[in-house]
Amino acid sequence: MDELENYYSGDSAWNTFSYVFDEFRTRPEVHSLTKTLGGRLDLACVIYGKVGSGYPQWLSKHIPALGNLTPLQCLGDAALLNRLREMLMRMPC
Repeated sequence: MDELENYYSGDSAWNTFSYVFDEFRTRPEVHSLTKTLGGRLDLACVIYGKVGSGYPQWLSKHIPALGNLTPLQCLGDAALLNRLREMLMRMPC
């Protein structure tokens, strides 16, 4: 199966994209989310910006674009993390 990580736009594109959500970095809920995501503040800001306050449920939801994995299941593997990042970059606002 052709997965999203094969189309990952690259770290430079991710960094540029995630910077757009930097405004959320001071929110207490983003700090909590950052801990859940293993210290990935950039990822926490993007998830909070895209998903909003429903992020706790979303993190455990099986998502077809992730190959029916949950976002949390993507954190332990570099390729799956890139899959998650690419999906977030493609998600509508």
